[in-house]
Amino acid sequence: MSLIITIHTNEGIVMASDSRTTFSKQDFSPLPGGKGAIITNQQGIHYSDTTYKTFVASNNAGISTCGDAAIRGKPIAGYIEDFIHNNIAPKTRISEIPQMLMEKFRAFSPVPNIIFHVAGYELEEEIPTQKFYRVFIFTEQIIEIDVLSQGAAWNGETEILSRIISTYWTENRAKEGEVTYVKHDAPQIPWNFFSLQDAIDFSTYAMKTTIETMRFQERPKTVGGPIDILVIKPAGARWIARKELHAN
Repeated sequence: MSLIITIHTNEGIVMASDSRTTFSKQDFSPLPGGKGAIITNQQGIHYSDTTYKTFVASNNAGISTCGDAAIRGKPIAGYIEDFIHNNIAPKTRISEIPQMLMEKFRAFSPVPNIIFHVAGYELEEEIPTQKFYRVFIFTEQIIEIDVLSQGAAWNGETEILSRIISTYWTENRAKEGEVTYVKHDAPQIPWNFFSLQDAIDFSTYAMKTTIETMRFQERPKTVGGPIDILVIKPAGARWIARKELHAN
């Protein structure tokens, strides 16, 4: 899995992703009478911290992905780069990309379980207007996010981040042994007051918190590696953080 985050503010859009891809191995044992099989062993056998999950197109659209890491045995990053090169031109509208992605990736058999974030600006009556979509390939859903108010969306390994900012309960025990539970509403995050730098800082915080929490928990380390951060403004897109190819 992965973690992708998109935050839309009045100043611009921030898109962030981690770099880890985890490959798993499953061993099966057949059930008697040919009634199928059960998983007897499942383990992560390899991971890479060099995977690109956020991309920018020639029309300054940002595309982030999470979910299945490979299609037909090949990493998904190459498929996305080919899609961008062959399908998106400088004048392609942001609102056209979600359906293009849907048609491209639902053509594979089996249909991959992939989620995309697509964000950027397109002209409406000559005014640059924010657009942000979530695209769920497997369930064939395209959801346009309301950007009239500032906000954020994340997909992938969202459990850790959701626990931090969601309602939680504590247990109280009376001397008599009676147990009661107290509900605590997590303080709200004031998205509408976020500056663009706040959005960058929050995306970094969310990524690092997820990575470090997984580090200390007994669970697969499915989020990790360098954090890539893309900022999109009406005038264009630029990388705030981006891993580069290199030789040791």
